[in-house]
Amino acid sequence: SLQITSYMSDIRYKLRAVSFMELAQEIAGEGADRMSFGDRHLASLDAVWVLARMHVKFVANPERYDRVTLETWHRGLKGAQYLRDYQMKDSKGEVMVASTSSWLIMDMKDRRMLYGDVLEDYVPSKPQCTEKAIERPCQKLIPPSGMEMQDADSHKVCYSDVDYNRHTNNTKYIQWALDVLPDSLTYHKDLDEFQINFNKESHAGQTVDMLCGVHDGVWYVEGRDENDQQVFICTFKFKD
Repeated sequence: SLQITSYMSDIRYKLRAVSFMELAQEIAGEGADRMSFGDRHLASLDAVWVLARMHVKFVANPERYDRVTLETWHRGLKGAQYLRDYQMKDSKGEVMVASTSSWLIMDMKDRRMLYGDVLEDYVPSKPQCTEKAIERPCQKLIPPSGMEMQDADSHKVCYSDVDYNRHTNNTKYIQWALDVLPDSLTYHKDLDEFQINFNKESHAGQTVDMLCGVHDGVWYVEGRDENDQQVFICTFKFKD
């Protein structure tokens, strides 16, 4: 179990989306290590895990000082992606946050994804647990036809954004995206759910331009590099 601390909380004492991402990232690594397919076990392949997609639903919004439990499990292989689910529960065992994620394995030298037979001896294709925190695996996000995306901001990738994989850490994109949304949402409303696709690496010194749009109450934020290639895309829904 763990306690929601001040540095995990926003202006309204609610758990930050980025804080959940950070906790999930850490427990995913621990879970993979316990099953002997973490990054250290992939070292002979010169490979690491990279997050491809994530979907997070806030059934209830944890608050500062809440004592919670965070669980994760390997949900097996679907297509080319390995699924991992999460549940954050309150002190009574009730689910507060449910999440599912999709992961790939990247060759560190060539920066390409590894698939198929080469991985069979490293990562089990069968699930650790058949329970599903969110029934449907993460979907590919595409902006709705006709929705106008507006220039929102740009961010130069800096020291604090980059992790040991030598690229921007996945948690940072959610932080950047929330920072470009209207204050009337982020400062005053509870987050209901968010989804994110990670489509291309970004590295220190690069500038990521962000665009923002809304369709049927769903907010879209897209990040593009200097070649106008999509780095990430995410969606946010807020509670009324």
